[in-house]
Amino acid sequence: MYLLDIANANFEKDHFTAKRHTDVSCPLHLHYAMEIVCVTCGAVRMVVNEETREIRAGECTLILPFEAHSFETPCASECFVLVFSPELIPDVYETVRDKTLAIPTCPLSPAVLALCDGKLPDDIDATDSIRIRALLYPLLAEILAGCAFVPAKRQYEGTVFLDAVRYISRNFRTKDVSLSATAAALGIHHVYLSRVFKESCGIQYTKYINSVRASYAARLLREQPAKSISEIAYDAGFGSIRNFNREFKALYGVCPEEFLIATHATN
Repeated sequence: MYLLDIANANFEKDHFTAKRHTDVSCPLHLHYAMEIVCVTCGAVRMVVNEETREIRAGECTLILPFEAHSFETPCASECFVLVFSPELIPDVYETVRDKTLAIPTCPLSPAVLALCDGKLPDDIDATDSIRIRALLYPLLAEILAGCAFVPAKRQYEGTVFLDAVRYISRNFRTKDVSLSATAAALGIHHVYLSRVFKESCGIQYTKYINSVRASYAARLLREQPAKSISEIAYDAGFGSIRNFNREFKALYGVCPEEFLIATHATN
């Protein structure tokens, strides 16, 4: 299971992670960062904005900020995933801003695949912006050349969407982040917030809140296994164990106890 920290919307201007994954699987999520997925063996199936992308060996795809997406592997696969702030590549971001991919995947040249294979996963320091850009730009150049872009149906900038996501990421554990409470904190009507949220990212507000909390709980289950399930549920902001179990299983396909056993059985 590929665990993204959905609770962290990654608004940092220098955010960068690059990891290899085998038989990748990840529930529906979204984040502020951009993301490149390159498959080196087998195939990976992604759902992006409710449309399916089949990425085969030697191909890649680009995920733009706040595009809701999920991963699954129909057969054995290997891939690498790069997640990075738009601010790291401002000229490219301006080119693709407010757009989405019409041709969702493109092949990578052997030279670029070899470049990535030689740099990942441990060779690049996340604070070394020059070396990060040296890896990103060859990838992005081939993506821009190989993937057609069209205007996005959903546009989050210039709306209250970013303010809402920031507010949720800062307060989901300690404050009431119900639709009404968040709308009141932002000084807008809750009906308007609900509509803007759905139009901006395609996910219902409540579903996003539950995803954030379940993602945070999954991280605690992985990193703090000595904590009880009830402690983790309340620490993640859930109001009851029953609700926690239901929402966690809806996102990850297993209950928290099963997730805990499976996670630490592989370590």
